[in-house]
Amino acid sequence: MTRSPDVPAVLIATKDAESRGGVAGYYRLFFERYAHSSPRILRFEIGSRSKDYYRRTSRPVAYALDLLRDLWRLGALLRRDRSIRVVHVNPSLIPVPLLRDGLAILVARLLRRRTLVFYRGWDESEVARIDRSSVLRTLFRAVFGHADHSIVLSEGFVPPLLRWGVPSGSISVSKTMFDGRLVQMPVDRTGQPPRIVFLSRVSPLKGVGELLQAAAALHREGHQFSLDIYGHGATDTIIAELEAMAHREGLDGICRFPGFVDGPDKYAALADTDIFALPSYQEGCPNAVTEALASGAFVVSTRVGAIPELVTQDYQGSLVEPRDSQALTEALRSALENIDAIRGGALRRRAAALESFEADIIIKQVHQIYGTLLESPSPANQ
Repeated sequence: MTRSPDVPAVLIATKDAESRGGVAGYYRLFFERYAHSSPRILRFEIGSRSKDYYRRTSRPVAYALDLLRDLWRLGALLRRDRSIRVVHVNPSLIPVPLLRDGLAILVARLLRRRTLVFYRGWDESEVARIDRSSVLRTLFRAVFGHADHSIVLSEGFVPPLLRWGVPSGSISVSKTMFDGRLVQMPVDRTGQPPRIVFLSRVSPLKGVGELLQAAAALHREGHQFSLDIYGHGATDTIIAELEAMAHREGLDGICRFPGFVDGPDKYAALADTDIFALPSYQEGCPNAVTEALASGAFVVSTRVGAIPELVTQDYQGSLVEPRDSQALTEALRSALENIDAIRGGALRRRAAALESFEADIIIKQVHQIYGTLLESPSPANQ
């Protein structure tokens, strides 16, 4: 997009474009599909870089030095480019991202820029910690409570922000999105064994252990199916550990770990899916669920984050409580036993997702928020 000092710009502070995961994928798509001439959008890289993915927790000093450099770069950019009117940060509700993006907000406010906070991840244990601590609530209010606007991924995330001092009129609810140009038509799997797919960051917090336990129980009952677990490991050893668990559970030949997929390969995998399983302990609004629905898959997931706002009808999926392997087993058993009806609902799930979560729809909503921010009084005049 052409850079012009006469056109206002929004600076989006987020991970580098090569990073993996839902937030990075969201902004790769956002920058690709954003077609508005005003405001312009600019990317500013902040936080851990993709090259340091597996070292991010073992290099705290280096991370702190990198962050100081990022904040210095941010300040220099804002002093140099007066066309940047809004700084848009993307923290998860966990300590390190809150500290990182809170400091970025302070830099932006010091240099008289408007600020937008888009809470990408949500941790209920952190909510409880802030609720218990008057010091943390005061700090949150002082930094994030004075942002010009906040976006959350679930209606359920609004009440804590209100308790912590964020004005109700400055909060919007949005959702994640997918690229409708890449979504493929559901594969006709008639006559084939049901295929269950997990596609996300491979981590214990995603409930992969419970999913393997459920698959083992169903296999012992005699159900025919396959299970593919796609994704990169949260640690460099987790995939090997889960492969060993699958072997111990007797899932050789049934469970595979094909690795990380993205772009057309990811959508091809989802289109060839009957049941999409994501039994996470905590989530924001996972891209993978909207992508699975758009691909026609039936979703078996947990009642966390925004997932109950994505899977609202029985034909779309079945939700259970997190960490409940028995309930997960029962939900998957029911799906396997009703596979013909589930396959018959694929096009209906696809159509509903395209109407709600396609990129143009979500980008239009965020663009409207940008417009409202740019029309509000300048921080220099408040």
